[in-house]
Amino acid sequence: MKNLAVIFPGLDYSLEKPLLYYVGKSVRNFGFEVVEVSYGKLPEGDRQKVLDYALLAANVAVNKISFEAYDNIFFISKGNGTAVAGSILQNMIQKVYHILFAPINDAVSSFSEDCLVFTSSKDDTIHIDEVMKRHGEIAFELHVSKEADHNLELGDALKDIFMLRKVQEICQRYIGRRISLKEAGDETSNC
Repeated sequence: MKNLAVIFPGLDYSLEKPLLYYVGKSVRNFGFEVVEVSYGKLPEGDRQKVLDYALLAANVAVNKISFEAYDNIFFISKGNGTAVAGSILQNMIQKVYHILFAPINDAVSSFSEDCLVFTSSKDDTIHIDEVMKRHGEIAFELHVSKEADHNLELGDALKDIFMLRKVQEICQRYIGRRISLKEAGDETSNC
């Protein structure tokens, strides 16, 4: 099996920050090839202009990938990167599993049954009622914290480490199940 993970950072959340660093380490331990998307130097301006630029940069990186060469494809995204990844997913013909950390409102419409979503009811970058409505329409795996901020942190170092461990364990199970299903010849996904 040949596996690929494409990681889309947030605009202010780099690949070296905990959520993306450790999930990147996990997929490498699973034997995945990893493409880390870089947006380059982002322009000044309104949020939509910056997101459009990030999407353009991500498309350049993604267009270099021969997706048909992979048995399993995972998009992993954080914050504004969830909207970028969601836009790219709309043009994909291959099945893609998507792990979203603290998605923004612009990403909610891209949620599918192949998603694993981590969010918080205290995150002001997303309307939790829209997430719950989408979850009622499509059965994706959803984990909602009542206390965490947009970085899925609680404000206390030990609690943050515990939360990070919990999130990473859920991600590893999610990835492991999808790979096992594919290896067993079962193409279905049950989030």
